[in-house]
Amino acid sequence: MKKDKDIIKSVYWLLFGFIMMLIFVMVPIRSDIFTSGYTEHPVNFSKDWRMGGQKISHIQSVMAGEHGGQVILEKGLPTRLTEKDSLCFESQNTNLSVFLDNVEIYKFTSTSNLTGTSTGIVFHEVGLGSLNVRKTIKIASSCCYEGQKTGRIMNVYICPPSDYMRLMFHRMLVPCLLCVLMILFGLIQILVYFSVIDKSTLPFNILALGTTSLIAGTWLFIDTNIMQLLTGSIYAWRDMSKTLPFWVGYPLVTFFNSTTVKQSSIYHHLSFWLSMVFELSIISARYLFNLDMAYSFSLFLIPYFILIMGIMVIIAIDNANYCRIKGIVVKIRDIYFVLILLLVCGLVDLVRDYTAQIQTDVQGLYTRAGMVILIAYMMFRFLKWWTKDHAQIQRERFINHALQYALSSDSPENNIKAMLDFMGKELEANRIFIFEDQKTGKFRGSYEWCREGLKPESIELIYLPYDGFLDKFYDTYVESGRRLIVSDIQQVKASDPYFYDLLKNYKVENLVIGALQINGKLTGLCGVSGAPREKLVDIAEIINLISYFLAQLILQREEQKRLFYYNYNDALSGARNHMAYRKFMESGLDMSAAFGYMRAEILGLEDINREKGYDAGDRMVIDVAKTLMEIFGEANVYRLNGNVFVCFGFETEESYFENDVECARRMIEKKDIKITMGSAYCVNGTTDMEIIFNRVDELLQENNNGNLV
Repeated sequence: MKKDKDIIKSVYWLLFGFIMMLIFVMVPIRSDIFTSGYTEHPVNFSKDWRMGGQKISHIQSVMAGEHGGQVILEKGLPTRLTEKDSLCFESQNTNLSVFLDNVEIYKFTSTSNLTGTSTGIVFHEVGLGSLNVRKTIKIASSCCYEGQKTGRIMNVYICPPSDYMRLMFHRMLVPCLLCVLMILFGLIQILVYFSVIDKSTLPFNILALGTTSLIAGTWLFIDTNIMQLLTGSIYAWRDMSKTLPFWVGYPLVTFFNSTTVKQSSIYHHLSFWLSMVFELSIISARYLFNLDMAYSFSLFLIPYFILIMGIMVIIAIDNANYCRIKGIVVKIRDIYFVLILLLVCGLVDLVRDYTAQIQTDVQGLYTRAGMVILIAYMMFRFLKWWTKDHAQIQRERFINHALQYALSSDSPENNIKAMLDFMGKELEANRIFIFEDQKTGKFRGSYEWCREGLKPESIELIYLPYDGFLDKFYDTYVESGRRLIVSDIQQVKASDPYFYDLLKNYKVENLVIGALQINGKLTGLCGVSGAPREKLVDIAEIINLISYFLAQLILQREEQKRLFYYNYNDALSGARNHMAYRKFMESGLDMSAAFGYMRAEILGLEDINREKGYDAGDRMVIDVAKTLMEIFGEANVYRLNGNVFVCFGFETEESYFENDVECARRMIEKKDIKITMGSAYCVNGTTDMEIIFNRVDELLQENNNGNLV
């Protein structure tokens, strides 16, 4: 049946995969996925501009800082324009004005912000329309801050603004996807960290790794300028892009330190205060020395990255020396290589940006590549650890949950049942059972759990002999590394026909058995049957681990029974004592249901004690108690004092109860014991036990008077 279900599931998944392939591959191919979707194809307007009568090949090659801080660029508009067309372009750290035939139609001036007066990349849109064909467009560009050597116009197009945004998205798609990958990886790692209860089981500090990836991904995503294009905000994203990178080093060092054996805490403090000092330094330079971050950013970030790299090199050397002294093999050399590669990529980007050797508005190309390599490698490491230790983690989780059930109440009996219920559901088994040593050479079934829909097999009626049967299985269990797995009952058909027939009669498909031991002595067996075959090995390990706790619960149960007996049973007669009677009357008796109440008094007990001795009197008490417990049940007979017993009967009809009372009287009198009894039966229960007590007292008084006569 299970095999048929597995085949059906496989067919569903194959069909599902085929449908997904059609949706994600065939549907886009047969639609407009390869069309541009532009309203009008954007016209590249970046070439053949003129500056002071001199023709320039490409507009973004002109730096305002290299021409006295201000340049005027001009070019004639094309002969064809639509009403939707605009002059769309980017500026980098420039103030600018746009003129149409010497009439100013657009102006942008930077404002003071956290980074200074520089702006970074700013997107502009100047409406044109069909009436402005062949007119001359001029862009007056000037520097934002003193000593600026940059300041340029880039990516000039004539097209509708929506087409320009789409064009920029296409151009920055790959960098954005890489940054999103970093951010998602960071968030996943952080979520995993907070979802793991026992952080010590993690292979490294995934919170630090996730934070590093989140900060770096956010910084590089802002650097693509997509957020400015989407939101229109300039300075918010610029402030973040210049202050956020100085906090990459702290979680990065923390993560790297967690991969080492020594894991010295000094590096956490050092990297944190290093980040704090550089962050405060660049901000102080901005306000105290009017040093714009467009210029100072690389000056501070390059030494910051170099120092972070130096700390990580020191950590690696320190860890290598520690491992050499302790004789431990260093297993993180590959992490050294990946992190050094990342830092080198970051330094290359910073140097290229600082020396202005790139003609683009998107920096961080090599840093993104380095971060993706780091993420891919650490994901591989994490998945490898997860795959390797998943079974162990699952077992520990199982044991921890099982222990919660083992301690869920003060009743070992209820705790055992709760544990079996938890185990059965978690292990997807059909049945779980426990056999206990009866001290008679046989093991009897004591507990059974079965899956919903199955009927219990009355396991308490099954007795298994130890000699010649269980002893063989126990020897096999020990020899096989304390596990006994019967994956198919056919494998025991030839070696043990009796065991095979037993399993077959109870429709057992497979079986895992564990031993319950106390002080090294076999006291019971725990078995799991009907579990998925792929889980049998793990179940054997789990049973081996949990058997100790089951054995301890059984031991506690027996100790609790012993204490209960001494606390609530009369030491002489074995009947329940007066304390048990009070407790039963307070909370145990259901007075809304039918019940019978009988009080019996031994007559002449004091005379027997005086004339024949206390031993004779004790034998009389014991004989009466045995007779009453035999008829009414051990749990329903109470000895209130020396010669008074109280019995409860829960027969469904009064005649049955009266027959039990009369039977008890005859059996006791046959033993030459004089006794008087008074009883009352409550058909519909009672609301006042005093009425019952008074009625029984009256009957006892009548019987005593009759005996005296």
